[in-house]
Amino acid sequence: MNKLIYVIPMLDVDIVKGVRCIKKVLSAFNINGVSAEFLVIIQTNRSHCDISELRFNENIEIMLTSDIGTSIARNRGIEYAIQMGFRFIGFLDAGILVSNNFGCALEKFL
Repeated sequence: MNKLIYVIPMLDVDIVKGVRCIKKVLSAFNINGVSAEFLVIIQTNRSHCDISELRFNENIEIMLTSDIGTSIARNRGIEYAIQMGFRFIGFLDAGILVSNNFGCALEKFL
């Protein structure tokens, strides 16, 4: 059973920041022995949105929505996590800075 998923709502203009955030989190998780999946919810009104940069890890799911708003995206993420059977849901902001010990306490709960 899947245990942990991080939901990352972001605007289409923040994809580069989102990639940087996810890579840093994955690096910290590798150091600390934590495994997680990610759901990136891209909020866009464009008919075409290049998401190829986000396809660097098999544990990343991508959802596109034209509905704009952090709470809307988070609620979609919660619905997805429940449907997929995740036990824990975390939320990340694409612009956060992540330290190397990010997630080190998670192993105790998982």
